[in-house]
Amino acid sequence: MIVNMILAVDDKMGIGKEGSIPWECQAHTDFFNKITRSSIVLMGRKTFDSLGRNKFRKRKNVVVTSDKIKNINCIEDPEQFIKHYIDSDKELFIIGGSSLFNKYAKYTETIYVTRIPEDCECDVFVSGKIFFKKVVRTTDWLTKDVVLETYTKK
Repeated sequence: MIVNMILAVDDKMGIGKEGSIPWECQAHTDFFNKITRSSIVLMGRKTFDSLGRNKFRKRKNVVVTSDKIKNINCIEDPEQFIKHYIDSDKELFIIGGSSLFNKYAKYTETIYVTRIPEDCECDVFVSGKIFFKKVVRTTDWLTKDVVLETYTKK
């Protein structure tokens, strides 16, 4: 299994505010939809709730929760899930929240980060420690203000 992360952050590494994403960035949404299509998307329950409890079409949606959610694959242990599929040819994207990003970065091959060029006064953040020490870093401009950074393990 190839494990990746995909996220958008503001100037202070914020990813959320009051249970939602505090910006609208069509360029990031378009990139997210393109790159995660036909993959597994792994998210925490709060991330799932912030999406209006709607699943992503054309993807296998997996939510980390002890609850049961109708028509959603729910797991309690992401590490066991990752280890179960580690030798498969499937591609998994960790899409949030902060605890999943911070805890499971060790399994990640590539991290896609869209940089939102402002302080959105977030109350949920990711640690800069999720980024690899030895990386190949590439930068692409999604718009004139929004940059996509790709971090790939060497």
